[in-house]
Amino acid sequence: MTWHRNQETLREVGNDPAAFKERIAKETRESLVKDPEFRKQLLADLRKEAGASDDGNGKPKSEFKLPRSLNGALGGTSRETVAASESDDSQNGIFESAWR
Repeated sequence: MTWHRNQETLREVGNDPAAFKERIAKETRESLVKDPEFRKQLLADLRKEAGASDDGNGKPKSEFKLPRSLNGALGGTSRETVAASESDDSQNGIFESAWR
């Protein structure tokens, strides 16, 4: 009986166990790609992973602030002519300062 079981296993697996493992992995990947429930779960997990970098309201945890332009600091304009929104470090202020 043992010999027969071994021969059946050898017939199914073949002479190369590594190739058998690769074939099983390939078949598993192909079946998972076709499974709509697996795809939904995968997309949900990827979205959760991508959203892990923000604080839940769409804003990233880290903030990159650009330095203010030196053009206004070198005496090219007076403080009175610069709008108040251009002198703060907000994104809108930096944008307005760059395009004036």
